[in-house]
Amino acid sequence: MTTTAELAQLLLETMPILGQAIGRSIRTKSCTQNPSEGNLIIHITMLRMLINGPKTFQELLAFRGVAAATLSRSIDAMVKHAWVERVQHPDDKRQVLLHATDEGRRYFFELVDSARTNLIESLRTLNSDERATIAEALTLLRRTLPQ
Repeated sequence: MTTTAELAQLLLETMPILGQAIGRSIRTKSCTQNPSEGNLIIHITMLRMLINGPKTFQELLAFRGVAAATLSRSIDAMVKHAWVERVQHPDDKRQVLLHATDEGRRYFFELVDSARTNLIESLRTLNSDERATIAEALTLLRRTLPQ
């Protein structure tokens, strides 16, 4: 039987490997169409958040937990690539809202599709029982971890 501590250790060992696999497929796709400045993973995370609706810089900063300078550089790069637009907040003229552009949405979904395709290739080696086990475990994990 696996203890909670052993499971936590397994997750800590597995998640970086999964992150690297996803990162490789995202970087491969990204480099072929838009070499971008800054941290690509931050770009993808921010685009995902902005696709769900406009956010202020402070909202992004609070959610992501990165340094303000890092986030600012990422936003500048995304604006430069026309993935994100800055617009004045309708209720507070001192605030700026950031939102994903159509180009940003297209780019995000192309990267997600590329990562999905690469993961599908890797997962083809699993039989249906193994896939079901992983799906069940990931569903439990998503339910357990804070969002």
